[in-house]
Amino acid sequence: MALLTADAAAGAVSLSSPEHRVAQRIQRGVGQAAHGRRVARLLAADPVLSAKALRAACSGARLKRPRSLPQIVARLDRHYVGGLVAAATEAESPFDRHDLMRRTGRSLWQASLRVSAISYLLANLDGRFDAEEAALAGLLHNLGDLALLSRAGQDASGALARDLPDALRQHGAEAGEQVARIWGFPTNLVQVAACRGDWFRDHPDPADMCDLVLVAQFHAAMGQAIGEKLPPLRSLPALRRLDLGDTDPAFSLNLLEAANNALALTQRQLARL
Repeated sequence: MALLTADAAAGAVSLSSPEHRVAQRIQRGVGQAAHGRRVARLLAADPVLSAKALRAACSGARLKRPRSLPQIVARLDRHYVGGLVAAATEAESPFDRHDLMRRTGRSLWQASLRVSAISYLLANLDGRFDAEEAALAGLLHNLGDLALLSRAGQDASGALARDLPDALRQHGAEAGEQVARIWGFPTNLVQVAACRGDWFRDHPDPADMCDLVLVAQFHAAMGQAIGEKLPPLRSLPALRRLDLGDTDPAFSLNLLEAANNALALTQRQLARL
């Protein structure tokens, strides 16, 4: 975390796509895309490329900052996004030399897409949130984990990789908030990164984007059985603030099935590029 903080202070935070082959396929797809909607859908398959596009769209923005991928592409123009993606797609993965980093990158990528898909569904069910905005918030919820992974990937000795699991657990949320602030993201996305995994976050106000994404994170973690001991779903303050109706076990199973279907569809679409 200290090294990431030093990078941030120097304005040199670097993020690498967690799934290198995905980034390469997105680069090809963006180059062939005929309209902005297609570009936005492709960006939705990579949290790092999406974060870099958002950073560019927010840089020096005097207008309202974009809060969804379609807004980002509209602000930047699809041809500019194509150049940005090409510049951000590395020739080789910085994680391939270390098995733990490679596995962690894939896990973080899958978590990003699952949380994004569930956030989109929850936004539609609740009715008070913009679904595209929720999808982007879910996609970038683990921005800090991705930043810490990328920092470990820059260390040729592999020493940072050995400490990676503890670093993600202890500093992921803090790192996410730091990067989101430095990159000028909208306040709600800064907050979502900061509250990553804070199951008992509570506040007296109406439901906010953090509440929605936390419930999405919970379901994604529950579905992956990643070893984290989760509290009962109904004990989450975030769930009580959302207007989701009957959240029985069937509700959760349906969300998980929809998220897995969305991930499988994304993988099939990328495989054709």
